Amino acid sequence: LHEGEECDRPRDDYRCDGAPVHGEHRQVQEADEAGWAIASKISQQINRQISLSPKNFGYAKWPALIRATEYFEEGKNSKGQQVFRIKKK
Repeated sequence: LHEGEECDRPRDDYRCDGAPVHGEHRQVQEADEAGWAIASKISQQINRQISLSPKNFGYAKWPALIRATEYFEEGKNSKGQQVFRIKKK
């Protein structure tokens, strides 16, 4: 896959796949007081802690996989950086 491309795997497949989701949940614990974590920092920390690649799941980059799980809200911070936080129930 190339940057910006996403596979057509159903989103339900990612919600059931525990390894990357649990890694992402750990990373969001590093978030600011409002719960937002910078996508690049999440990616760096996931890469250090688990030996998986987003390519194993059909995505070129971690933010695309994080988005596909539907467990996270996505936004931009004041510096224009992509950020994520766990969705509130």
